Amino acid sequence: MPNSASRLHDLLAEVVEQKAQVAQVWAAVLGADVNTPDFARRHVEVLALLADTVAMLPLVPEASRRRYERYVPHWWTGVCGTTLHWGAGNAYSNELISAEHLDQLGAFGDLIEARTEGTSAAPTGEGLADLRARCEEWKTLLGEVIGLTAQTRAVLNAQIEHLLWLIDNVETFGPARVASEAQVVLSEAAMATKDVRDPEQRKTWRQMVSATAAAVALLTGAVNTYAVPTLEAGNSVIAQIDQIVDGTADILDGPDDPAPSK
Repeated sequence: MPNSASRLHDLLAEVVEQKAQVAQVWAAVLGADVNTPDFARRHVEVLALLADTVAMLPLVPEASRRRYERYVPHWWTGVCGTTLHWGAGNAYSNELISAEHLDQLGAFGDLIEARTEGTSAAPTGEGLADLRARCEEWKTLLGEVIGLTAQTRAVLNAQIEHLLWLIDNVETFGPARVASEAQVVLSEAAMATKDVRDPEQRKTWRQMVSATAAAVALLTGAVNTYAVPTLEAGNSVIAQIDQIVDGTADILDGPDDPAPSK
């Protein structure tokens, strides 16, 4: 599955190839009418693909990075169309970005593919159904668990809804955007463990964090390549993630209280 740079290239290539009015083409490519909240939301995700692309520039050697940095303004113009009036009858999508600048974007995506394998930047795209199931379970759990602040509950709910939306639109924006938001949810949920004080609910919460981490691992190839360099295949994955989650929670708010002696 493509990284964000490759997915952005493919979207822009589709826009350019249609050679029609800019607004009409973007509406067709993104599946939403221009000047609507849905279109704005979808176009913002295209900008997020560009932001991800720019963030990956340090992955290549410095000389290559400096060369590719010179193309970033052209990629941005290709997405935003600042040199054209979108609604003008003589503003055509093939004028948004030149073939040379589009090819450079595609080449950058190809270059970083091997450098990001097994990370959230280049996810496998596997396990989306499992990740969706975890999201639905989180929505239920958030309605039941006590101890969370209203702010934490609201933020997690919003992040999960966004993640579900990205899963629904993975064919448009790619799995890298899904993986990125999934790690945001995972991080927020892990941090919120300290607020869940009821022992049984705390146990359920930790289990959900572990299950979500496993789903992210399946999608990306690693939960976090800095914190977890290698996850062994097989049933040991869940056990390793449980240890990581428990260790993180213990750092945040100390280990669980020991069971009373009989």
